[in-house]
Amino acid sequence: MSYPAKEFDFEEWFPPKFSGYGPFIIEGVEYSPNGALIIGIAGKAGNAGSAVLEFDAPIAVRIVGEGSLMKYWENGFVVRGHSIFSARNSDFLRWLDSSSAGVHASDKLTHYAIFSDDICVEVISYASPDFTRA
Repeated sequence: MSYPAKEFDFEEWFPPKFSGYGPFIIEGVEYSPNGALIIGIAGKAGNAGSAVLEFDAPIAVRIVGEGSLMKYWENGFVVRGHSIFSARNSDFLRWLDSSSAGVHASDKLTHYAIFSDDICVEVISYASPDFTRA
């Protein structure tokens, strides 16, 4: 997998049929019995409502405190308003390519990131998550 020198290229990600806008807080993260990753999110600051993001078969998952992502913030990435992003270029994707000896090298992988005030969940997946209002 070949990437430009840029550290990452996050863009706001909006699920199909999505009428709202963040920011969101992460309410919970769990795996279902069938191996799907389920992330519960809720609106913040007057943005009422909860939703669920479900990744059918994530390739890699990283859950960290917001302070552990200083590289993003120091390189100018700012979360304003919306909390769900996707990237086709990132250090996380390069790490997966390197650590898997190229097994997962594919232009079809996407790095999804849900950033909240305290916890951030990053997922590498071949498919975008299903989004349902709770």
